[in-house]
Amino acid sequence: CVTFRETLLLADPQRSTQTEMTRIVDVIAHEIAHMWFGNLVTMDWWNGIWLKEAFATFMQVATTDAFRPQWRRWDGFCVERGAAFDTDSLASTRPIEFEVISPEDAEAMYDILTYEKGAAVVRMLEQFLGSAQFRSGVKHYLTSHSYANTTTTDLWDSLEHASGVPVRAAMDTWIFQGGHPVVAVEATSEGISLKQSRFGYSSVDPTSWHIPIIIRAQVGSEQVEKRVLLEGNHEEIDLGGTPQWAVVNAGGHGFYRVTYGEDLLRALSKRALDVLSPSERYGLVDDTWSSVLAGETDAETHLSLVTSLASETDLAVWQRILSSLEHLYSIADGQGRSRLQVLIRDLSTTALGVLGLEPIDNEPDLDRELRALLFSSAGTTGADNSIRELADQIFTHSKAGKDTEPNLTAAAVRVVAAAGDDEIHSELVSLYRQAPTPQLEVRYLMALLELEHLDLFEQTLELFTSEVRTQNAPYLLGAAMAHRNHGYLAWQVIRDRWEELNKKFPQNSIPRMVGGIRSLSTPVIAEEIRDFFAQHPIPQGQLTLEQHLEKMTVNVALRAREGSRIGG
Repeated sequence: CVTFRETLLLADPQRSTQTEMTRIVDVIAHEIAHMWFGNLVTMDWWNGIWLKEAFATFMQVATTDAFRPQWRRWDGFCVERGAAFDTDSLASTRPIEFEVISPEDAEAMYDILTYEKGAAVVRMLEQFLGSAQFRSGVKHYLTSHSYANTTTTDLWDSLEHASGVPVRAAMDTWIFQGGHPVVAVEATSEGISLKQSRFGYSSVDPTSWHIPIIIRAQVGSEQVEKRVLLEGNHEEIDLGGTPQWAVVNAGGHGFYRVTYGEDLLRALSKRALDVLSPSERYGLVDDTWSSVLAGETDAETHLSLVTSLASETDLAVWQRILSSLEHLYSIADGQGRSRLQVLIRDLSTTALGVLGLEPIDNEPDLDRELRALLFSSAGTTGADNSIRELADQIFTHSKAGKDTEPNLTAAAVRVVAAAGDDEIHSELVSLYRQAPTPQLEVRYLMALLELEHLDLFEQTLELFTSEVRTQNAPYLLGAAMAHRNHGYLAWQVIRDRWEELNKKFPQNSIPRMVGGIRSLSTPVIAEEIRDFFAQHPIPQGQLTLEQHLEKMTVNVALRAREGSRIGG
């Protein structure tokens, strides 16, 4: 028997957004995958929980991709993999598999490293071995160990049996040690040189991996592809000449960062829309942004890159571009915020002009989601007046029962909230209370997080803690800490009502609620938060808490480096 929340079973396709529909298919596929990964074959002990959760996550994406190929689910998985990269870039990361002694250890396994990093590593291996050999190996694993218990080595044995590749030697470096590599790429007269080191936002212990690398490059008039297992720290790759451009991590499936020498980066940036796939372009933007967070690259370089991608048409790439710009906005001073607001508005409205503001019959589902993303960005942080006027019209039509496109309607609600007054706040609360579907209920609650008026935001926080169901409230409070101006107010509520909220909310939701502190970046507030958690540990998620605190420190350092430079 599989039990689902109503938001994952009760959906009206005429009112649901693309994000909501994708999540429904993802979660149902994930839970059904456990019939094989977890039930038919069960891990020997809790340390191997990734054998069921990482594979179920991998299978949910593969299943959704097969069910609706037009959703391009593997391209969308870049965003989830990016979130895993973020945690795995910390000194406080952990291996995918580690020794489990206590119930608290077992509880701590249910995190982004087990699910998303684990799935990303599985996907990397599948792409390197080839899907046919990988599928054969997994089939051997499931049939050989049906109704039995397994360890990680059993999986490696089956994959080696099917592929003839020494999988264990390579994959043990990914499963039993934390972190991930960054591969530095330089052009040579014969091809390229590769050099690996451990990536981190701050100082991390050095280590190395066996990295399955797929390379695609233009050499003269020929496009070359090569597969390499980088076992040492450095290797020269013969491509038959100096490449005009080269992409390392071709396909964008590897769980490692890539940095390019100046000439190669310039060549890729100029040709990105022509020679890189959406996943590869996502990787280029994400890798550059991670380098900014690590202090290896300045924010101006990143802004130049995203500006060069103004003609981008892929949803996931735009999600990465806009989230990085929103992040810079949150740490910038007044001048920097003014510049970023204009940049966000100009990029979003220009892309909307290319895509078109009006939905088109039979257009791709992802175009509708992209339109909503751009519309929301232009109307909230971008504060574009024409977008806000259009949002008011869409919101009015929706309330009147007229047909409106669900993705754009959801975005319009957020834009209306961002410029909202007392009347809009009361209206959104009323709509939440009367919502006919669980998706609409959550949608109105999320829109309330956009409110800019201080007293209205405080009323929203009170609503979250007093009325909203406990399955949703912790995540809304965590998201509230990411508010561009009022995040500290949400932290104050959590701090002042800590004992009450711990009794009221599910225990496994507390570490996730606290994750909102990652968005805060003021040194005084950060010190206050560290002092608070020194006195208030979270036994069921102490390592996760340490990761949140460390990422907050990274954010404080980013503000110190870039906060006053962006507007200059």
